[in-house]
Amino acid sequence: MRVFLFLLFSLFTLMANAADPSATSAAEPTAIPADPAAGDPSSAPASEGTPTSTTDSEASAASATGDADKASMPVTPGQSDEQLLRDWHTQPFSKTIGKEQVLYAEHTSGQYLGLAILLPEWQGTSKIWSLSASLTAQGFDTLLLLPRQDQHLINPAEEKKNPAREAFRADLRDRIKSASEAKLKEGGFRLLLVQGSAANWIASLLGTESPIADAAVLLDAGFAEQGANQVLAREIAQSPLPVLDLAIDQSNGWLTQATELRNIAGQRSHKLNYRSSELVSTDEIPATLLGWLHHLGWL
Repeated sequence: MRVFLFLLFSLFTLMANAADPSATSAAEPTAIPADPAAGDPSSAPASEGTPTSTTDSEASAASATGDADKASMPVTPGQSDEQLLRDWHTQPFSKTIGKEQVLYAEHTSGQYLGLAILLPEWQGTSKIWSLSASLTAQGFDTLLLLPRQDQHLINPAEEKKNPAREAFRADLRDRIKSASEAKLKEGGFRLLLVQGSAANWIASLLGTESPIADAAVLLDAGFAEQGANQVLAREIAQSPLPVLDLAIDQSNGWLTQATELRNIAGQRSHKLNYRSSELVSTDEIPATLLGWLHHLGWL
């Protein structure tokens, strides 16, 4: 009888387990759904620094194509250039000459000397425009051509042929010429005040048959590359124009070296109308410039 009852109980237990799958043993591991992306690297997001499927040769070709396209593009203001224009557009001395936005102030003295054209270093506009008050008081209408970012990004004197470099220099020459034609009055002198790397761009234009100015003032002139500064020194020494070379920032090694190169080149070429001077601050520029203009016979 006991055996019969035991067999009957076992039979009911087996029937209950078959009807309820959740009653499986707790020791049995639960199955984990398969990840469809597991083992497939293409479905996983690329981590930072992980190379893509593009080969090195493809990347190089794409880079070369992009550089060539950039070199062939005309010189137009970029994003940073446009921001600079917006920053100065609201100032009362911001004017439009033709299609060019410039800073312009007329002379305030009774004597008209001519037109002073200011070419700033990139992000140096405020510093050089601070000279406008003294220039207008001395008799100069003062016009500043706002810089463009490529001025300090493109080497102005590298040996490798660069269409973008030649396009930028030609564009700068045309901008200076247009400004002179628009604002220079009869009988006036053309004075060029050039800051930083702008000097490297215009130096070759000072020795042409039709120079862009009658005299030039360099303010902390130089580029962050020795070859470019050597070319600048040679072109300044060969220029027939009077040049006043002012060094103010003594903390910049590139500018100090560039000034030394110009001094040596000027001495070797016996350029008698070249004068170099080290100043403590920009406050000394007006008096130094005034003395130089007297020396030239302009005053």
